[in-house]
Amino acid sequence: MAHPHDGHRKIFAMIEAYLDESGIHDGASVCVIAGYFATAREWRKFEADWQKLLHNHLVPLQKFHAKDLFKKTGFFHKWSDGSYHAFVNGVLDTILSHKAYPVSSGIIIEDFESFSLDEKKFMTVATLFHRTAKLEGGCPTKPYFVPFQLCVRTIAAYTPRRWRAHFYFGLDRNFYSYANALFRDMKMKAPISWREKLGDPAFPLAAETPELQAADVLAYLTYTHMKKHFHSRTWTVQPESRLAYLLQRAKSRGDFRCFDKAALHSMLKELGDTRKRLGFENAI
Repeated sequence: MAHPHDGHRKIFAMIEAYLDESGIHDGASVCVIAGYFATAREWRKFEADWQKLLHNHLVPLQKFHAKDLFKKTGFFHKWSDGSYHAFVNGVLDTILSHKAYPVSSGIIIEDFESFSLDEKKFMTVATLFHRTAKLEGGCPTKPYFVPFQLCVRTIAAYTPRRWRAHFYFGLDRNFYSYANALFRDMKMKAPISWREKLGDPAFPLAAETPELQAADVLAYLTYTHMKKHFHSRTWTVQPESRLAYLLQRAKSRGDFRCFDKAALHSMLKELGDTRKRLGFENAI
C-alpha cells in the first residue's frame, strides 16, 4: 500500500476515508469532493475484490480513471460494447457490495465568486468547527475548500467515540500543501470531542490505491450530475441510474449536497450566528 498506517490500532478502532475531487480545473462551473468511508477491515476486503475485477478484465491498476471509463476514452476507447458494459457493471457492483459509505459535496463556482472577499475567506478557512475568533487566512481563490471541509466534518460526525478517522485525499498535487494545512487547521480548532476523532491526512497516488479509484468513480459521477443541472439548479432531481445506484448505501440524503448561492448564504448565517453566540464580535 502507498499509505502506511500509524500505531493507533491498539487504542482506537479505525475508519478510513478516501476522497477525490472533480472540477477543480480552471473554467469549471462546479467542483466536487466525494468519496467513501469504511473500516480498515472492510477496505482490505474491497482491495482484494477490486484487484480481482481489474485482473479479470485485463485492466492495469494504473490505467483506471473514472473519466476515461465513463467517456469510453483512453484505455477503454477500443473496447467492445459487451466488454465495456460488463466492466462498468462490475465496477459499480464491486463498490456497492462493500460496507463503504458515500459522501459528497459540491459547490457552484460562480455563486461562490459572487460573495465578498471577506465572506469567501470566512468560508474557506477552518471555520466549520466554530473554534476561532480570527478571520485571518482562508483561501478565497479555492472554492473547493468549502466541500472539502464539509466532507471531513460529515465523516467525523459518523465516527464513533474512541474511533479515529484517517483521511486519504486524491487531490491534485498542486493543492497538496493547501489541503494539508487546512486539514491540520481544522483538527487544531475542533472541539476536543471531534479532535480525537480526526487522524492524519495522507495523499497517496490514485494509480496505486484502489480505494481512491472508487472515490474517483463517485466524484466523477457526482460532478457530471451537478454540471448537468448547473443552469436549472434542480439539485433535488433524482440522480442518473449509475449515481443513484451507488448512493443506495448513503447513511443520509444530506450526505449528497450541492452549495449554490442560497445554500452558501444559509451556511454563512449559521456560522455567523454561532460565532456571535460564542462571543466573537467579528462574525460575518
